[in-house]
Amino acid sequence: MARIPQIFAGYSQLIALQQISLTIALKLLNESQPLAHPLRTIVMPESVDIQELALVVSAKNNNPTVLNPDMLRYSGIIPTEWELARQPVYTNEVVQLVFKNGVSLLSQTDRIAFIETFSEKPLDQAATPMSATKYLETLAHADYQALGINLRGYVPFKDAESAADYLSTQLLAAGPWQSFGDAQMQAALNLVYTIESGRLQLSVSEATLQLPEKEPSPIVLFSANFAYSVAETPEAERPAQLISQINTWESAVAMYRDLIDNHFLGDAGKTATPQLAGVGA
Repeated sequence: MARIPQIFAGYSQLIALQQISLTIALKLLNESQPLAHPLRTIVMPESVDIQELALVVSAKNNNPTVLNPDMLRYSGIIPTEWELARQPVYTNEVVQLVFKNGVSLLSQTDRIAFIETFSEKPLDQAATPMSATKYLETLAHADYQALGINLRGYVPFKDAESAADYLSTQLLAAGPWQSFGDAQMQAALNLVYTIESGRLQLSVSEATLQLPEKEPSPIVLFSANFAYSVAETPEAERPAQLISQINTWESAVAMYRDLIDNHFLGDAGKTATPQLAGVGA
């Protein structure tokens, strides 16, 4: 089986991450750990708020300069009524188009990304799957390698301490390593799940949500990457196979919601947990 390239959705600037990179396996809280502080209940949100969908198609020797509004409209990749939110960015290695409806297209020498935000519209109005499909039908002769269906969502917390406690007491085992340093540890988890259709990589981290004209608010960010390789598929068949995978984006959303809502934010996540020794007040 070919190695599946890692495709990430790090194109949105909506959220400013504040984290120390820490890659560890998910562990259950060790019930035999002696309690250094009284139990404290973390008030848990009930569901994840999905803010971004990105469909990222990797391709060898991709030519970014092919991407321009006139070509996209003429070929039907985007509707004629889409309006640019600002002037396009054109270089030999990167082309970026940002539209007023929350869709942006980013083309680089190794990938093309169709990114859509949902702060002002429901997810069921997503336009990027159709545009990505039409792009693959129109430019069918590129050397495509893989597809990433990327989702970015968050759960809000009342304060930064609660968000930090969620990671340090709900998702990590207690231990003296958490009390090192002069302030509460910040953590980010990178988890990989094997699923029937490929691989799901999930990153969990503390973050700050900054919306226009609003105060920054603490959140825990859940970034998912569903990765599918077509590198071993005959080149002529790759566009059709990628389109078939794009058509599963709603199933990916359902799996993402199930994982976060029922396995991270479910009843187990609402249990009172100890405040670790030397961490926080």
